[in-house]
Amino acid sequence: MRFLILSLMIALGTHAAADQTEPAPIQGYTTETLRNPIFDAAHTAVNTARFSNWLTENIEKIPPQKWPPYREHLYELINSQIIQNYDQTGLVMPKDDDLILMSLFMWAERLGVYGGAQVYNRVRPKGIEVLPVSLPLPGDFQLKLEGDLFHLSTAQQGWKVYYPYFFMLHDIRAIRTTEGHTAAIITLSTGTAWHTDQTGKSQATIMLIVSPDAEPAAFESYWNKLFGLEGISSAKLATRADLASRHVADYSFGPNKDKTLHREFTSWRTGRRMFGVMYSGLDGTYQWNHRHFEDFINAMSFSAPGVTPKEQ
Repeated sequence: MRFLILSLMIALGTHAAADQTEPAPIQGYTTETLRNPIFDAAHTAVNTARFSNWLTENIEKIPPQKWPPYREHLYELINSQIIQNYDQTGLVMPKDDDLILMSLFMWAERLGVYGGAQVYNRVRPKGIEVLPVSLPLPGDFQLKLEGDLFHLSTAQQGWKVYYPYFFMLHDIRAIRTTEGHTAAIITLSTGTAWHTDQTGKSQATIMLIVSPDAEPAAFESYWNKLFGLEGISSAKLATRADLASRHVADYSFGPNKDKTLHREFTSWRTGRRMFGVMYSGLDGTYQWNHRHFEDFINAMSFSAPGVTPKEQ
């Protein structure tokens, strides 16, 4: 793996010019966040090699409960490389192979992120061995990489959503709430952004909640209470006049009580199912990625349970 530093440095500046016939990048999602990368090109290349070398020697020693900070750093590098690619080519998914992204996505599934092998195999040069999937999705969930978007679907629950391939899908689970309804919980992280005070950086979180058996009032009451949003007035979403959300900011968050954590939640009913989306992030990260919260809601499609929604 030590040869990787030289290979990655050579790879800088080799991006192909954007083809004018290419579809719009991450169609349905804003590209306003694809600027101001956390790391510059040289830092991204060198630290990709260093981090990959370190993971080669240490990945087996990291228990799953300690994966989060490592995968967050992995996706900081991924996000920076993608922004640099976009700045140079106008593309979010490279048209040609990309050794940096290949080296980073090689570790995504090993650190609990679904779909990493699909991206690795998309950007790997010809002649490099295909990376098998090591993290299969549970139940009947399906994840398919199409262009620069992942499509996540479940026929059993009858919904589908697409999102940029640099979002981090790291949790899919089923629960029964103390109120008594069942729910599927799907958690993703957005791109990395600086905090308002510029002393740190983080990803925002999008959590999708789907319940087939909850009554609207009970569903909204339970989740608003859980997220600390009881009694908070609601406001219409900017891109969805038919939906309203509640938003709260905790101004003394974290071990040093020096951060502000934002939480925002909206819910609606489709057929007999209740859907909710919770969006959260620290001050700065929350604002930077907020449009993706609404983009995600608008990227959802629905069908009867047991039928996979058609492509949009």
